[in-house]
Amino acid sequence: DRDWWVENSIQPTARYDEASGLIEITGVRNFQWRGRKDFTPAWEDRSFQLANANSLDLIIEPLGDSEYFAHSMLSFGFGEEGRVIISVEVRREKGEDFGLLPGLYGQFELMYQVLDECDALTLRALDPKANLYIYPVAATPQFIRDLFVDMLQEANSLGEKPRFYHSLRSNCTTKLFDHMNQVIDRPLAYRKDVLFPSMAGKLLAEMDWLEGDLPYDQAKLQAR
Repeated sequence: DRDWWVENSIQPTARYDEASGLIEITGVRNFQWRGRKDFTPAWEDRSFQLANANSLDLIIEPLGDSEYFAHSMLSFGFGEEGRVIISVEVRREKGEDFGLLPGLYGQFELMYQVLDECDALTLRALDPKANLYIYPVAATPQFIRDLFVDMLQEANSLGEKPRFYHSLRSNCTTKLFDHMNQVIDRPLAYRKDVLFPSMAGKLLAEMDWLEGDLPYDQAKLQAR
C-alpha cells in the first residue's frame, strides 16, 4: 500500500468459475485519455466466457527509435464480448519515472494491468512520435484460453506477494514469453529476441506464429 500514480493504483484481480467457464475480473482500467496528464480515471468489473476466447494480438510500442527496447502487450479477443489487453508494467509510486537503468536494480514494483483496448491504445497514440504495431498471432483457441488464465493467475499472485520489475529478466516481453512457455510443448530458450521487446514480432514470424503468409518486413508494415 503505497502512494501510487493514479493509473497504477488499482491492482486487478480475477476469479474463474470452472463449472460455468466464466471469468470475472475486478479492476479493468478504462480511462478516457485526452492527454498524457489529462484523463478521466475509471475502473470496471468485466466478465468473459473463457470458451469465447478466439483471437490474440501482440502489440509492440518501440521506445523511440530503439531496435531493442519497447513496450509489449497482449490483446485477447472474445468475439461479441469484446477485447481486453493485459500489459506487464512497472507500478510507479508518485515521484518515480521509468528508466531502464533503475529498472535493473529493483527500483520498481511489477504489476499486471488489465485494460480496455481503447484505454491502452489511445494512451500510446497520443504521442505523435510513437509507432504502434499490432501483430495478429496464429494461435489455437485452447492456447489463447490457457495463456489468458495463466496471466490472470499471475496478476492475482502479485496482489498477495509483490515482486520487482527487471529491465531485462522480468520485463513486459520476457514475462509474456514466460507465460507462453507454460502452455506450449517446446518452451522457448532465453535469447536476444526474447530479452529485447522490439524484436518480439520478428521472433513470432520466425516461429510461424504470425497470421498470414507475408515476409516479416511486409508483415511489420501491415501491423503498423
